[in-house]
Amino acid sequence: MDKQFISKRITELRLDYEISEYQLGIEIGKSGSYIQSLTSMRATPSMQALTDICDFFNISLTEFFNEDIKKPNDLHRIQEKLSGLTEDQLQAIEATIDCFTSCNDALIAKQ
Repeated sequence: MDKQFISKRITELRLDYEISEYQLGIEIGKSGSYIQSLTSMRATPSMQALTDICDFFNISLTEFFNEDIKKPNDLHRIQEKLSGLTEDQLQAIEATIDCFTSCNDALIAKQ
């Protein structure tokens, strides 16, 4: 993980959530310019501030630091919908995902 990860991740989450740096700072109990100081790497968040940011976005610290999870809120929403499905429906969705994955792998291999 590079030095810019936290800055980039906060920006990515903030844009996905469609909230300004100023508003996010206010929402987590900081000044309006606090998030801008983090995203410009002039400051590093304390553990409490990072936890507050994660709480605002309804994600865990693990999800925050997992570079493979690009849109955790979308994943949470999908996971909630999946929890109400039957086993047969889940298997059908898994087969569809497998198809998308294998098709994507085949396209990448052709390039």
